[in-house]
Amino acid sequence: MSPTEPVASGSHTLPGRFRDLAGTLALTLLLSAASLPAAVGSGGQDAGGQTAAQEPRVQGGFFQRLRDLPPAQQERALAEDTRFQQLPPERQRQIRERLARWNALTPQQKEGARQREAFRRLRELPPAVQERRMANNPGFQSLPPERQQLVRKRLERWNALAPQQKQAVRQREVVLQLREMPPAQQEHFMANNPEFLRLPPARQQLVRQRLRHWNALTPAQQQVVRQREQIFQGLSPAQRQAARAVFPTWQKLPPARRQAIKEAFQHLRDLPPDQRPRYVGSPEVRQQLSPEERHMLEELNGLLPASPSKPAQ
Repeated sequence: MSPTEPVASGSHTLPGRFRDLAGTLALTLLLSAASLPAAVGSGGQDAGGQTAAQEPRVQGGFFQRLRDLPPAQQERALAEDTRFQQLPPERQRQIRERLARWNALTPQQKEGARQREAFRRLRELPPAVQERRMANNPGFQSLPPERQQLVRKRLERWNALAPQQKQAVRQREVVLQLREMPPAQQEHFMANNPEFLRLPPARQQLVRQRLRHWNALTPAQQQVVRQREQIFQGLSPAQRQAARAVFPTWQKLPPARRQAIKEAFQHLRDLPPDQRPRYVGSPEVRQQLSPEERHMLEELNGLLPASPSKPAQ
């Protein structure tokens, strides 16, 4: 599939905001940040697919138990497990695909996923218990001091949320599991899951609509979306904020101006990092783009690897 080719599945085509920006790194990050459905594909997802809190119970149990075994042992354990063999073929396929995605991760990515899972468990404890757990946990104590400080800051933000806000976060995390289920299982889940049923009717309808879009994608297209999410998760908080800030402005521009910025960014992306700021501030760009559009290009430049965030004056 060409980087600029529309992403389609049968008669279904991804919305224009997915299609038009494909093939550019920073704008792909914006797709992950701003245009993926909030209830189906944003935030809280680890690099292996879903976290333990986002799993159907049986499927999550198999994954958590087997993911740290070598691949050959994983397959042998599945072949010998009578409960696994009794699952529908679609469920078996999903578990194997999750394990394959996990096995493809680097050790650093796997460790990051485990740390996110640990954070979700930790945040549900009272603050005093959180602190005791961190003080007595060898894994936490082995983290670099700056990483420990980041975890504590995240816990402070979580603890400061109102109960309703925490509930909203949990609901988003619960709903995330839906896209990894077969459609029939999605319907069963939505009809019976208390967290989903607490959502306002309009939000439930939005989730169903976005799931229909997700289900219409091919497995390869779904994997592209997951990869975009993984890229976004690897951004620093400042980069994530920049990505979220740029996308709405870009989306409001007329098509011709969006195309102009896209072409400028594609040229910028292909330059060596030390030449990018000079290009952003060049007479050519100043002639082609308005001040607001040049500022947008500066922000996109800051999302590229090893790239300064401001142009040379």
